[in-house]
Amino acid sequence: MCTAEATLDTDAVVLYGHGSGGIERASDDDSGNGSNARLADLLLAPGRYTVEATTAANEATGAYRVRVQGDFAARAPEQPGRVLADVGQRFSQTWAHLPAAASVSVQSVTPVGLDATITTDEGQATLIATATHADDYTVTVAYTASGHTSTITTTVDADCPPRHVETDTRTCTPLTTTLPTGCTVTAVPRPVGLSPRLGGSHVNGDRRAVRWAGVGAGPDAKIVPQGVQG
Repeated sequence: MCTAEATLDTDAVVLYGHGSGGIERASDDDSGNGSNARLADLLLAPGRYTVEATTAANEATGAYRVRVQGDFAARAPEQPGRVLADVGQRFSQTWAHLPAAASVSVQSVTPVGLDATITTDEGQATLIATATHADDYTVTVAYTASGHTSTITTTVDADCPPRHVETDTRTCTPLTTTLPTGCTVTAVPRPVGLSPRLGGSHVNGDRRAVRWAGVGAGPDAKIVPQGVQG
């Protein structure tokens, strides 16, 4: 941010290079208080710059003050605040950052249980990670440019994938596919007059297989349970 404050009607100019012969990058007349000039939110590449304070009116004279404040924090507005992930499955997220030449890295991951790395390419950062345990992880991403480092965090919400359950140690184990002790699979004949989808064998969790018999045919058919095995 650059401001030129005075009782005069001031102008402020930012030039790339040393001296008034530089290339103009930005200028302002009255964006500050009253007739003061103010330039803010300028994204400048590394280099040497000249701030030129002048007046809007030719040959005007008077006292003035110039204030320059640098903000070297990287800009990454697209970095996600929260990401959903499945334990044991690699995922990636990509976002843009400024300046494009900034060095980007994973500064820290808490708690333990998430392997994470960052790759960069022309202003695009990609987070690649795999969770080994179900948990909420805080990934701190560091951006370094012009000798200054700033950080932004992303939360990774890692849960067990479908058909898995979480253990006491936050690992994920597949659901068992074996029948409980004493249960058997029974072939169930198709009920008379009903869709074939209701026939066959049915075992779902702790449910038992039920044997059906059809009485009659057509729309007046009745379905009678004959027995349950399990």
